[in-house]
Amino acid sequence: MAVGDAALGRSLMRALEGDGRIDVVGMCQMARETLECVRELAPDVLLLDWELPDTDILFLLRQLRRRQETHTVLLVDGVRSEDLTDAASLGASAALDRNVDAGVVVRCVHSVVEGEYWFQRGLTRALLDAVPDAPKAGRAGMANAGGRLTPRETDVMQAVARGKTNREIAGELKLSEHTVKQHLKQVFGKLDVSSRVELVLRIAKPSRPPLQ
Repeated sequence: MAVGDAALGRSLMRALEGDGRIDVVGMCQMARETLECVRELAPDVLLLDWELPDTDILFLLRQLRRRQETHTVLLVDGVRSEDLTDAASLGASAALDRNVDAGVVVRCVHSVVEGEYWFQRGLTRALLDAVPDAPKAGRAGMANAGGRLTPRETDVMQAVARGKTNREIAGELKLSEHTVKQHLKQVFGKLDVSSRVELVLRIAKPSRPPLQ
């Protein structure tokens, strides 16, 4: 765990240690110390505060990316959507508001260990807003899938890139919500992604390496 605010760090440590299934193996307040701890301890999850005082977090994430077995959960406050998108593209598995309830942090840690992505609702919206050209991104994503998507699956994928919910996609494409879910399941499988967030990142920036 790397948290610049000592009080916040202590609060989160109590919640994590109180879970019983989580071992807190280290706590840092500086970026250099964080890199050393990750190299030495190889934690399953790194809880990383965007407000660390001695670094640019995106630079730190580039260094941490070499440790692909460590999942990074970001604590953020007022981060630009473009920076959040870059952070996710650099391997961040989750982003939570810095003031979120500690119990949510505990649940998030368990989720990312299982390979899931966890971005709070408002932060997911920020990721979607950062996609510069949804139709263009959709075509690029289709090319990246090797042409395996059907025309209808491509329609669903492009709608997701525009931030549409399943209900909105169903209304737009004149399909049932169940059918939209089935198409989305096929898109996930063909693009080898597990969530809408990962899908948006994949089709928005298909030239980047996989997230994990």
